[in-house]
Amino acid sequence: MENSLEYTIFIRDFVENILLSLNMDYRNYISFNKKGSLLKEKVDCHNLDKTISYIAYNLLIKGKQEVYFYSKDGKIIISTNYDKEENMIDKIRLRFPRKIMSNLKRRKILNRLKRMNCLRENNYKDNNYAKYNLFIMELIKKDSEKLTKDYSAINSNIDKYTDQYILYREIRKRKNQKILVSYIFNKINKTLHRYLNITDNDNLVFVSQTLEELDLIESDLINNKKTINESLKAIYPNRIK
Repeated sequence: MENSLEYTIFIRDFVENILLSLNMDYRNYISFNKKGSLLKEKVDCHNLDKTISYIAYNLLIKGKQEVYFYSKDGKIIISTNYDKEENMIDKIRLRFPRKIMSNLKRRKILNRLKRMNCLRENNYKDNNYAKYNLFIMELIKKDSEKLTKDYSAINSNIDKYTDQYILYREIRKRKNQKILVSYIFNKINKTLHRYLNITDNDNLVFVSQTLEELDLIESDLINNKKTINESLKAIYPNRIK
């Protein structure tokens, strides 16, 4: 069975573009929080942004993902692929964070979204197909919006929502994306610290707003402490003038 459009939109919005969605500077995804960082010297960051995005994707779809650490030419390579020919130094298993949602809820959302297909015309032998299909499409949109309200931005029927609610949904999505990305980076950093015997705060860092900053933007928005335009500038500081 083909996945529904609603399923595809949800996956694409929440995880396929997760780093681009959260990033403060799309030319600089990953940085280091310490001058003279050992991790900067040792970790191969080439395509690491794609690896992180793929991990996030599989965590949402499958609920878990194994991550492998290889040593090659003096560099540590982080990968989602097992290669018995390479010198593997460690591996970890990540699981979808319950702080975002339980595995039961995750599976329920994905399964319901998959089944949200419109009616097939050959199921109807009269002229009511178009009317029935429009009705079903509207029900699908309502159900999809309800299921994904904390994890996806508004993707349809924008005219019926206020600017404040559309922005609120974007912030809610970003907060959960931030939790997911932070979880992945924390697990990777702990593994690197263990292997390299790092005891300070030398970390790989994803360049984005903190969860606390997003909380504040959300609070200011819902309590009318900032205008819509001010909230937009807070969310997109490098894009909105």
